Amino acid sequence: MQLPTQTFTTHRLVTLPSKDELCKAFVGQPLSSLRSPAAIIDRSIFKANCQAMAKKVKDNGLRFRAHVKTHKTVEGIALQVEAGGKVDKAVVCSTMTECWQIAESRLVKEGLVNDILYGMPIALDKLEDAKSLANYLRPHNAQFRLMVDSVTQIQALEQYAQKSSQPVGQTPWSVMIKLDGGYHRAGLTVNSDELKQAIRLCLDSPYVELFGFYAHFGHSYNARSEDDAHTYLQGEVEAINGAAKMALEMDSRSSGPDDPYVLSFGATPTAHVSNTLVKDKMYGELELLPPTDRYFRLPRHAGNYCCLDLQQVATNLTSIENVAVSVQSRVISAYPHRNEALCDAGGIAMSKDTGPYPGFGKIVSPKEMSEWELGRVSQEHGILVQKQGAAKIALPEPGQIIRICGQHACMILSNHPWYYIVEDGGDKVVDVWVPWKGW
Repeated sequence: MQLPTQTFTTHRLVTLPSKDELCKAFVGQPLSSLRSPAAIIDRSIFKANCQAMAKKVKDNGLRFRAHVKTHKTVEGIALQVEAGGKVDKAVVCSTMTECWQIAESRLVKEGLVNDILYGMPIALDKLEDAKSLANYLRPHNAQFRLMVDSVTQIQALEQYAQKSSQPVGQTPWSVMIKLDGGYHRAGLTVNSDELKQAIRLCLDSPYVELFGFYAHFGHSYNARSEDDAHTYLQGEVEAINGAAKMALEMDSRSSGPDDPYVLSFGATPTAHVSNTLVKDKMYGELELLPPTDRYFRLPRHAGNYCCLDLQQVATNLTSIENVAVSVQSRVISAYPHRNEALCDAGGIAMSKDTGPYPGFGKIVSPKEMSEWELGRVSQEHGILVQKQGAAKIALPEPGQIIRICGQHACMILSNHPWYYIVEDGGDKVVDVWVPWKGW
C-alpha cells in the first residue's frame, strides 16, 4: 500500500499560558475576582474520586489504567496514578499531544508514568510520529502502545517497520486491538472474520506484538441504575473474554503468550458498579478461562470518574456532591416578561452536549438558585430558566455570581485555557492547572 505523507505533533509549537504567572496572578484570590466564565475544579473532590476508584478496583482484585482525556494536565494525572490500590503507572490518551506532553513532563522523568496507550486507532499519517515517541520513551524505561481496529492498520505498521529497516526480532509496535461491543464508535466485532484476521496478522508478524484487547462501552452512559450498569459491564467482559479465547486458540505456543494478554475493559459508569455485583456476577457468571494469572491480566480503565458531571449523576451511580468540575458565570440581564435571565456561560464555556437532565447545566451555587437551570445556549449566551413545574421565584439579579454543573466535563474543560483550583469547597484559588491543547 502507499502510505500517506507523515504528519507530526505540533505540541512544541503551541505556547501554553505560564503556570507560574497564572499562580502569581490568581492564587489566594477570591473566586469573585475571576473573569467569567471560569472553569473551577475542587481538588479535594477530584482526589477523593481517584482514591475511591483505586479502592474499588483493589477490592475487585483488578488493576486500573487511568484515562487522562478529561482534564489533560500533569497535576490531575499525578493524582490519578498516585491514588493507591492497584492503579498502574499506565495511562490512556486521546490525542498524540497528550502522549508527547506526558512523555516530556515530570510524570515520566519521575517514574509516575511508564506506559502510555494512544487510545485512538492509529491513523496512517501518524506512524513516523508514533515511532519517534516510542524511541523517546525507551531510555526512560517507558512503553508506548497503539490501538488498532483494522487489518489495514496492522499491515501499515508492518510496512513502515520494513521501510525503516527495523531488524526482525526488535518489535517496534506494541498494539491493543479495540473491540466493538455495540457502541459502534470504533473497534472490531467479537467473533468476526476481521478480528480473527487481525489477531493472526499480529501473531505471525515479526514487527507487531499483540499486547491485548480493549473494550469501551460508551453506551453505558445510558445506564440509570446499578443493574443497568452491570448489564453493560457484562457486555464488556463478554467482549474481551471472547477475543481472548480466540487469541489463545490461535496462539501456536503451547505455553501460551510469553507475557499475559492484557484484557482492558471499562467506562466510568461500569467502573462504578459495586464490588458485590462485580464479584458475584462477573466472576461467577463470566469466569475467564484459562486462569487469569497465567494467560491474562485484567485492568479496568476510565477517565471521567475523577471529575464527573451531570451525565454521570444521571446514571444514579454517583451524586452531584461528587462532581469536582463547575463553571462560574455571572448573570448579565433579567427578563421578567418571560421569567428568564441571561448569563455569560454559553455553548463555548459549557459545550452543547446534553443528557437525561434537561438543558445544558444545573445551578449548584448559590443554593437559593437550585430551581434554575441553563436551559438554552448559543456561542456566548446562556439562558437561565426555572425547572419545569417549579413554583415561580424571584429572578436572579444582574451581576450575581453563579456556579453551573455541566453535562459533560470532558467537553467543557476542553474549551477553557486553564482551570482555577479550590480545596474543600473553598472560595479562594489555591492553584491553577494548564491543560494541553491540540491533537
